Amino acid sequence: MTEQSTQDSASGGMLRRTVRFAMWASMSTQALAVMSLATSLVVARFISPSELGRYALVSSIVTLVGAASSLQAGGYYIITDNPSARLLRTGLTIELALSSTLWLIVAVGSSIYGVTSGDWGIVALLITASAVLLTNPFNSLRAWFNRNLKNRIPSLTLIVVGVISMAIKIILVVAGFGAWALVIGDVALSAIYGLVMFVSIPDARGFAFDRSLARKQIKFGLPALGIGMLNTGIVRAPDLIIAAMLGASDLGFYFLAARIPMQLNQLLISAGSAMFPAFSRFDKVKLANAFKQATYFSALVFVVPLAVVIPFAEPIVTTIYGAKWAPSAQPTVLLFVITAIGFVTWQYGNLLKSQNQLPKVLRISALQLGLVIILCAGGASLGGLNGALSGLLLAALGLVTVKFETVRTVIDFHALPAIAPSLIALAVSLACALGISQLAPTAVAIAVTTVAATITTAVALYITNRAMAIRVIRSILPERHAA
Repeated sequence: MTEQSTQDSASGGMLRRTVRFAMWASMSTQALAVMSLATSLVVARFISPSELGRYALVSSIVTLVGAASSLQAGGYYIITDNPSARLLRTGLTIELALSSTLWLIVAVGSSIYGVTSGDWGIVALLITASAVLLTNPFNSLRAWFNRNLKNRIPSLTLIVVGVISMAIKIILVVAGFGAWALVIGDVALSAIYGLVMFVSIPDARGFAFDRSLARKQIKFGLPALGIGMLNTGIVRAPDLIIAAMLGASDLGFYFLAARIPMQLNQLLISAGSAMFPAFSRFDKVKLANAFKQATYFSALVFVVPLAVVIPFAEPIVTTIYGAKWAPSAQPTVLLFVITAIGFVTWQYGNLLKSQNQLPKVLRISALQLGLVIILCAGGASLGGLNGALSGLLLAALGLVTVKFETVRTVIDFHALPAIAPSLIALAVSLACALGISQLAPTAVAIAVTTVAATITTAVALYITNRAMAIRVIRSILPERHAA
């Protein structure tokens, strides 16, 4: 076997492992997306917009605090050259100490708010919801599987635990528990999944705290902590702005509008999560090609969703959730576009982190958070909920060039060739949707638009990237061994 053939074989093996990892992640996230949609259908029928807004507010606060509770010990375990059981346990110890401290702060701060405001209902919700801070550190143990590009056990576990959480939420919502049903389901999901991760990874069992390893993890984790807090702020700051400026009902409409685009985003991010460990093992040439392909496919996967949602958001929302949620239709369109832009540029963070260039990600995240706060608040004051989301769209568009130019400091990359096929396919699909909507009933128009957009996407893929598509398909198929 020649040296070149050996390299090709190794490259093909990495691609196969990466795709298999992504397939398991995608499968579990698809299952969770279906469960989340099913839960949303029940929630929409049994919970008012204002009650859903209360849950969204509590969830946002807990998520923001949760972002400050992790030093990304799992991320360091993935990229280090010397993984060990002691390193994994030291990381877990650090995460538990930090998250327990923050949970205590939340409990005390909430109690003080209860004394001053008298709203003990929201206090009880917040303290209960923040219990996930005590269980989330165990979830980070899945880094052991991620490093080895093995995702079967975490994915199957997530599906089973997701079913349990969904059942709890639906039963309690129907029984009239309101926001409490959703909070209890969230806590159960985090606790059971964390327990399974702890039990299924032998290296995680037992206490360890190595000062030398802890210093290395903290050195890696502090920038990652800052990035995590900023990125969470980017996602959750609009919740707080909308709640403060527009009220709980508008927050409820926004929260429901975000369900489908957020579920799709989580599905795609999960499928693309294998790129971080893969990026960390590539040389510059392979890294540049891998990033180009990741950006290309990230843009392509949003052609069909955007082609369907942009012209047909209102009938889709009212059919799925009911007529009372019609105000969520236009926010759904804006959130789909924002999500698409974010996903196309998402891999820039994985690329920079894989090259240990977290300060660059930190600076961009800080800039993005500032734009989100300023433009969302300004939009809300001028145009209500749709104005707030228009501000978010402007912020997302403004960061595209900044992110891709930062990528160019690491690799040779040009964005336009990677995303142009998707933009053309989307324009053709929207033109088809516009014509079909004038000629056919809504349900038929949606179905025909979906088929037309799928065909257009497939044609774009065939014309512009056929060789890579064939490689990906072959990597999915079972390996053939020579006799």
